[in-house]
Amino acid sequence: MLRNLAFAGHALSQMGFAGATGAALAHAAGVSPSRASPETILKVDLYGTALVLEEFGNVIARGGAGVIIASQSGHRLLSLSSDQNAALATRPVEELFNLPMLQLGRVKEPLHAYQLSKRGNSLRVMAEAVRWGKGSARVKQKVIFPVTW
Repeated sequence: MLRNLAFAGHALSQMGFAGATGAALAHAAGVSPSRASPETILKVDLYGTALVLEEFGNVIARGGAGVIIASQSGHRLLSLSSDQNAALATRPVEELFNLPMLQLGRVKEPLHAYQLSKRGNSLRVMAEAVRWGKGSARVKQKVIFPVTW
């Protein structure tokens, strides 16, 4: 599955994106913790988003922009160490699942996987914003908070 996601991410990033003036990316893909296993959540929500940021960051045009739609759930996760935060933000995409904190024996509940994924995405967007900015593009995260009546 990861190889297929990597191939799809690379292919999408190449479809008319390179060199397009003012190109834009909106990414909201993810799976629900109420409907998916921890493994699927980590693969789609964490790895998939990291892959999208990396691949599109490689080809985004000058003046381009990206927005990653996020969840408040990442802010509900207990504190991580500074080393864990740095690893989630900057570890090469293909090495993410080598992190001890992401091993399935340690991530047993879907909600925990979801929160780790969303925290990781928030951290990675911050790190990628620096890289994208070097090419005169920008990327940000938008957290959607539910409205109650």
